[in-house]
Amino acid sequence: MKRAFTLIELLMVMAIMGVMLTITITAFNSLGSGTGVRGALLQTRSELSLARQNAIARRVKTRLHIGNTEDSRGYIFRTEVLDPKNPNDETVFGSTNYLPKGFYFGATVAAPQLATPNQDDVFEFNFDGSADSEYPDRWTSDLSTRAKTKDIIIKENRPGGLVVTSVVYGMTGRIKHWSHK
Repeated sequence: MKRAFTLIELLMVMAIMGVMLTITITAFNSLGSGTGVRGALLQTRSELSLARQNAIARRVKTRLHIGNTEDSRGYIFRTEVLDPKNPNDETVFGSTNYLPKGFYFGATVAAPQLATPNQDDVFEFNFDGSADSEYPDRWTSDLSTRAKTKDIIIKENRPGGLVVTSVVYGMTGRIKHWSHK
């Protein structure tokens, strides 16, 4: 006589496979969650470094503009101030770059305008690589009472999304990054 599987045995195997599949899918979904924030952080870091390096190499004031589009996507572009007597006369160089989809710049104490789309926050680097902590406004930090620093906050546009903070030091132009939830 041939022995076959009963209906209960088949249902139990299918239930176990369903639980294992659910666990696997959840693990794979969370696997890529940090790549977007790392990409946004690396892009912001490289744009800050390029603006600073340009100021030193070309001996011109260089500004980095950051902001958000209407659809809550962060953008970055660099400008040069070619005429020191006319600081409002700036020339865009390079192209406008965007953060990965789903990431935007968060408003800070020194830059509340970032809560409004198409409003820029500006970082200006001097000839010696230092950041101008008086332009366009006095720098303050959300994270402590450090003087002459300015924060850049990158947020993920989803509930419970990741948050990354970068700090630019005014005197040296040094850039420091860390992430937190």
